[in-house]
Amino acid sequence: MKRVSLSASNISDSIIMHPSKYAWALSSLFLVAALSTGSHFAAAQAPGRALQQDCGADVQRFCKSITPGEGRVVACLISHSDKIAPRCRLTAFLAGKALADNVVRLDRLAFNCGADIKSLCYNVYPGGGRVYDCLRKNRAKLLPSCRQAMPKFEAEYLRK
Repeated sequence: MKRVSLSASNISDSIIMHPSKYAWALSSLFLVAALSTGSHFAAAQAPGRALQQDCGADVQRFCKSITPGEGRVVACLISHSDKIAPRCRLTAFLAGKALADNVVRLDRLAFNCGADIKSLCYNVYPGGGRVYDCLRKNRAKLLPSCRQAMPKFEAEYLRK
């Protein structure tokens, strides 16, 4: 039996060489991220400069009509992963992964702060960091679980 070592390089090479094989996974990964996050925080955004540099031509060709922001351009690129340049495909995948990682962080915060969000921020329209801002403004009123989760969230999510 041949032993295969999995590394980011191996996975990236597989995605680049066989995009249609992984398109469903990339699309699913990004769909979760796109639907779950509406944040203005830098950590949740696609690496703009790399995306522009590696995918400029593909964005113009396949995603020209997409309004930038909240991961929509990355979602568009991933949906065309079988047609975009290999370097762009990798950049879009990495941007999608970064968004998915942030979805996990947001989900953890929502789990720990759900009761506070419902009681203190019920009238806040989600997206753009508005719910987080509401929690931050009401920090003194937060339940212990949420109060403890906030610093970890801020350290991980807002580190950039």
